[in-house]
Amino acid sequence: MNTTDLKNLKTFYETEYSRFDGLTQVPENDDFMYSPVLKSLVPHLTKKTRVLDIGCNTGCMSLYMAKAGCNVTGIDLAQNAVDTATKSACHWNAQNVNFTQMDFLKDWQEPAVFDFVLCCHVIEHVPDDAAFLKKILFAMRPNGHLLLMAPTLYSSLYRVHKLFTGNFAWDKEVGHLRRYDRKTLPDLVEKAGFKIDSISFFDSVLREWFIILKPLRWTQKIWARRYIRIAFNAADKFLARFMFPATICIHARRGL
Repeated sequence: MNTTDLKNLKTFYETEYSRFDGLTQVPENDDFMYSPVLKSLVPHLTKKTRVLDIGCNTGCMSLYMAKAGCNVTGIDLAQNAVDTATKSACHWNAQNVNFTQMDFLKDWQEPAVFDFVLCCHVIEHVPDDAAFLKKILFAMRPNGHLLLMAPTLYSSLYRVHKLFTGNFAWDKEVGHLRRYDRKTLPDLVEKAGFKIDSISFFDSVLREWFIILKPLRWTQKIWARRYIRIAFNAADKFLARFMFPATICIHARRGL
């Protein structure tokens, strides 16, 4: 990727993040938006764990992990996202987290630093996903763990739009370069040198349609109510086993 491409990507994501105002909230375990991610994340978080959050956005997951006692480094290509995350860390008095603007693939140089790497819906934005995974392996300590999430080709919204229009405009809007299936992403992870511990799927038809589809977003005010969202997320987790899971989640680790 040349310098012009990088500048264009940086501008694109800074434009995306410009709609976020104010402070980042630290998600709760049963959070409507993040609970599937948190349930996959929690088993890997122990005090003093050195964590890298790649594509940290405005910092909600980094702050969650810092609150759990981890030492967190959050990085993002967009400077305004990093600025918001840094401001939020100060507000919430999070001492064990720092945020940096960088292009991870191009700029990261230090080997064997992190015990745990979170890469949540980032790899589909990266032009060279194979090199990106190898750089993650380079940055991890021996026996370090990776939690990797990405959008799938099984998504119901994706399939419906492809059937009737030939494309899924939302992917272009948010900067997705590709989607993965149950074979392509695991193969890519293994070729990079990781050992896969588990593969799971979530975000079935319920969560995907009510979160992504713009005309239905107002209903999140209903689903976000505590007991409703617990039931909603439980039902969606069950359905994701059988019906159009939109997210693939891979737990992998670097060997000794």
